[in-house]
Amino acid sequence: EGFDRSDVKKALLESLYEQRKEERRKELAKELKRRENYSRNKLIEKDQKRSKSNEHNICGSG
Repeated sequence: EGFDRSDVKKALLESLYEQRKEERRKELAKELKRRENYSRNKLIEKDQKRSKSNEHNICGSG
């Protein structure tokens, strides 16, 4: 009863905004991690292909 409706509304909106901001931050962190893993996997894949082609070159030249 002692609360002004506009203050309550403002507090709820701020709370909702902060909650959404935190959720977005978590989503972005997940996306960043996923991209880092994807990049790392691509680099590993390239290294493995390079290693295999080097093995063929070494074996084939002897």
